[in-house]
Amino acid sequence: MAENTVATTASAPKLTSLSVGEVFGKAWEFAKSHFVDIFIVIIITAFATGIPSGIVDILFGRSAIASLLRLVLAVWNAYVSLGVMKYMIALIRGKKMDYMEIFNNMDKFGTFILVYFILAIGVGLGLVFFIIPGVIIGLMYGMSILLVADGKANGLEAFNMSAKMMEGHKMELFIYMIVTGVAVLVGLLFFIIPGLVAVMVSAVGFYMMYEYLLEKMPTSATPIAPTTTK
Repeated sequence: MAENTVATTASAPKLTSLSVGEVFGKAWEFAKSHFVDIFIVIIITAFATGIPSGIVDILFGRSAIASLLRLVLAVWNAYVSLGVMKYMIALIRGKKMDYMEIFNNMDKFGTFILVYFILAIGVGLGLVFFIIPGVIIGLMYGMSILLVADGKANGLEAFNMSAKMMEGHKMELFIYMIVTGVAVLVGLLFFIIPGLVAVMVSAVGFYMMYEYLLEKMPTSATPIAPTTTK
């Protein structure tokens, strides 16, 4: 089934820098005007990933079968994540997809799951044995899964493209992650609704940063034309 856009909407404002203040400000304005769409995506994601996980915990606890099922759920969660990325990238660009398109990902999933787990393993090993290299790996190659979801990369080239995209910008992304992480944590611990809003705004800001970095990336590093949503 082809991707389907049910409506067009206002695209996100362009960033002129990756300063936390500018990203937060423009992300807040966009999130306010698209609150319902983003909120529904969060709810769909929570139900699609949380309910299966809860069922496994209730029925199988810490058994060997539960461990196997959690591995299956990790693949399922990656599948849902791919759909959410596609939806959010389209929304940032002013294209409002049908919500069910979040579950229409088979055309890209093979490449995505490969890149997704390689990235997870690399970051995980880096954090376990050498914390700082793990953070650097995450910052350098974190955009690789978005590049695959966006149709900009067909395979492991996504890692090379992500590294080029992040040249000179890793510290800016790191600061953004720290600030948003604190904002979300404080919001969720003390004020549930502000915490949810913080999640929405920080997510929008991240996708806006992706757009900014994609436009700044050298043309030679983008071998695949942008994916258009029909």
